Amino acid sequence: MQTTPAINRLSLEQSPYLKQHATNPVDWYPWSQEALAKAEREDKPLLISVGYSACHWCHVMAEESFSDPEIAELLNEYFVSIKVDREERPDIDLIYQEACHLLTRSGGWPLTVFATPSGKPFYAGTYFPPETRWGRAGFKELVEKFGETYRTKKEELVKLADQLTDTIREAFTVRNPAKREGLGKRLRSVARAGRNNLSRHLDWENGGFGGAPKFPSVPCLELFWAGDEEHRQGVVFTLEKMIAGGIYDQVGGGFHRYAKDERWLIPHFEKMLYDNALLVQLMSKVYQETKYEMVGEAVKETVQFVLREMTGPNGEFYASLDADSAGREGAYYVWSLAEIEEELGAEEAARFADYFDVTSEGNFEDGKSVLSRKNRGLIPKDLEPALEKLAKARLNRERPFRDEKVLTAWNGLMISALALASAVLGEPKYVEAAEKNVEFILANLTTEDGRLLRSFLDRPGRLPGYSEDYAFLVAGLLDLYEVTNKALYLQQALEFQERLVADFYDPEMGGFYLVSEPEDLIVRPKENSDGTLPSATGIALLNLLRLREAGKEPVVRSEAILEDTLALYLNSAAENPWGYATLLRAAEYIGINLA
Repeated sequence: MQTTPAINRLSLEQSPYLKQHATNPVDWYPWSQEALAKAEREDKPLLISVGYSACHWCHVMAEESFSDPEIAELLNEYFVSIKVDREERPDIDLIYQEACHLLTRSGGWPLTVFATPSGKPFYAGTYFPPETRWGRAGFKELVEKFGETYRTKKEELVKLADQLTDTIREAFTVRNPAKREGLGKRLRSVARAGRNNLSRHLDWENGGFGGAPKFPSVPCLELFWAGDEEHRQGVVFTLEKMIAGGIYDQVGGGFHRYAKDERWLIPHFEKMLYDNALLVQLMSKVYQETKYEMVGEAVKETVQFVLREMTGPNGEFYASLDADSAGREGAYYVWSLAEIEEELGAEEAARFADYFDVTSEGNFEDGKSVLSRKNRGLIPKDLEPALEKLAKARLNRERPFRDEKVLTAWNGLMISALALASAVLGEPKYVEAAEKNVEFILANLTTEDGRLLRSFLDRPGRLPGYSEDYAFLVAGLLDLYEVTNKALYLQQALEFQERLVADFYDPEMGGFYLVSEPEDLIVRPKENSDGTLPSATGIALLNLLRLREAGKEPVVRSEAILEDTLALYLNSAAENPWGYATLLRAAEYIGINLA
């Protein structure tokens, strides 16, 4: 059996998530030519593990399986093991999530993939316990099974991998583009139909879409906000419920990633920069038109949270805060009634507990409670001192790990959020923070030839930017230009948009690829559908039209890109508005201008 040193090669990586696995006994590689060449040379299959630093179940699998000497020994014997930070490599994550969906009809993180030496997957899943339990196959059993099968019946796994790879490539290929004739009018009708389809899934009891688990689904809410009064009321109602719920940090501001229940009460506690940026953008638009104070206060508190806890000394915005601290999920955020009484005193604690629904039994683990408001609306003024006391007391707890990786795309989203928030709240410090961030990106995440890099941590990363890095940053620059009227931001937006079209646009079929060069990937995917993030394609189209309206984009070229891309995806969007809300929003906006 092969072994590995106490510190593996992930210690040399920038990603905090990869570094967290540097002391595993697994002989980890980052995704690299070195790893793929070793697999081909030694004819070993790949174990590809994809996750991110704020992921609770990623930590669980790392502790249970990747830290286990016996499992590590098996992995080192049978496989070349590759660890991937999905935030650094959304291309790898997108491809293998598709494999997981095809095989299991589900996906998520940690993503666990068994593949041939060339990267073609033959089996995939998410979290696996070390031993078989809860109806889930044990990871140790799978490692032994696929390791031995590859040695003794390799042809069977290779055949399966070839078939699955062909299906993945087919999944990223559009076979039913729409006709160009009458496209302008159809764009608007398909967008309206998609919005009406989604409205049937709106939860008018709790807000949001569907049941548990419940995600903010900001791209769908943005599509609703562009709709009629009933759709817009659905957005306001959802924001009310979220802000009053446990998914919103009542003490410190900002939103957790999603709720485990349908009532937004018990969150999955990690805090992501992109969720908070997208929600600030949406809430700013809602507050601008409604002047609803509950929403306006949430904008302020969420921006203050980001500036206080997720901003670096040079204006850079950090990626995330972990769900866990002190070895437990949510430990930083939950309270027992006794803890509240200790900080506030019995009388003040009683009023506080009544308003924030804290009981001696608790609604979480070990008698602890996630704070939520019994009533929608502003928190009463007489409870604000109590919140300040708890915020101060919370600073004495072990804080969640902060991933200080700087991602260009997510920083672009936050630039938009700050620009929009400053416009509606009249806060100049928000503009100052956005401008400082742009300075950081231009100085640290832009190459000499005008291309973007994906990430920064202590130094610029080695990975080139993806289409979402360009699209989201261009949107942020345009939003900042509209607030400041500084020509620099419009010019930078135009230059990055030109690079996006040159490096990522498909002139034959339309649409934007996720990566500028496919390199060693089994497929070059296009980034067309929404997940928790809006699609880069939809945002790129909106940016293109905004630049054209500003007189900075050639009309003939822009119409060709707009029409070809919308024709490519319109039928898919009509069939699946969940995954194409951003594209539908762009289609409706563009349809008005093309008709």
